[in-house]
Amino acid sequence: MRINFVLPLLMRVPVGGFRVVFQYANYFASQGHRVTIIYPRRCVEDPSLSGIVKDALWPTRKRLTAGPLMPWFDFHENVRQKLVAYPDAGSVPDADATIATGWSTAKPVSELPASKGRPFYLIQHYEIWAGKKEDVDASWLLPLKKIVIAQWLIDVGHEIGATDMTHIPNGLDFSAFKLTKPVEGRKMTIVTLNHHEPFKGVPVAIEVLKNYHEIHPEVPIKMFGTMPKGSEIPDWIEYYQNPEQKVLVEDIYNGNSVYLGASRQEGWGLPPAEAMACGCTFVGTDIGGFREFAIDGENALLNPVDDVGGMVSSLRALTQDDQLRCRLATAAERSIRQFTWDRAGSAFLACLD
Repeated sequence: MRINFVLPLLMRVPVGGFRVVFQYANYFASQGHRVTIIYPRRCVEDPSLSGIVKDALWPTRKRLTAGPLMPWFDFHENVRQKLVAYPDAGSVPDADATIATGWSTAKPVSELPASKGRPFYLIQHYEIWAGKKEDVDASWLLPLKKIVIAQWLIDVGHEIGATDMTHIPNGLDFSAFKLTKPVEGRKMTIVTLNHHEPFKGVPVAIEVLKNYHEIHPEVPIKMFGTMPKGSEIPDWIEYYQNPEQKVLVEDIYNGNSVYLGASRQEGWGLPPAEAMACGCTFVGTDIGGFREFAIDGENALLNPVDDVGGMVSSLRALTQDDQLRCRLATAAERSIRQFTWDRAGSAFLACLD
């Protein structure tokens, strides 16, 4: 098959939702399909003269001045990448299937002619943080076959009135995200993600860590993210800015014993899932995007959203009971391995056929 993915924009720093698309692209290509990833300058029409000029110059300027399109990801040799001004009939290649990957791409994909293939919509979040609610809801109601990564998003779709939805959980690359240091014997250390989006709950995570640090100042705490370390992050937190995947796997995930995630909402939480695959015990919030792979008391410790005291208590419990930490981490590493890209990719391909 010829398969197109339409991304919302070009993003050169690591983004979880983009990584999911790229993993699907690589899997499809490994199965002999021809895949094109399309990065538009915009997903809304701009008929102005300045817009037309910018459209004409943008692809060439980006390629000449910015280096590799996605320097943080290794693509299969049969995955093609294309810069376009706007994803319309003239810029999107003919295909058997074209897949929208965000709310802003859904309408352009729905308007493509039949020569671009059957239209699909990969839904990874309820993106009202990225667009107006009425626009996001409208994208879910378009006549597109929807691949939805989490059950809570299926539930949102039902509330909106969306139809033709299939639940396919994400996969993980276990050739990269794997256990390299034994769970037993790891010292108590905590790591968490820094992110600018409010739904990630970073201010809550910092408050949890401050409260915990007052009780256990001896426990090392680390943080990582694509952005620089801000003044809101205490000096006693070691920070990794935009770490390479090797550093992420070896030093951040395998190099720590507990991953803290205080998100208020997630589509399907990739970082905690990756950390679990690398032997971290997960302390997080009881939200739909985490419940896809985390079960309180079985392979994680989950708390209500914004429950600072509850998360501090969970961290203290792991500090005081290493057997509990090891039991949860071992169960997590085993249970997370069901989420393979072979499983997700074959299910997605079955929908495309």
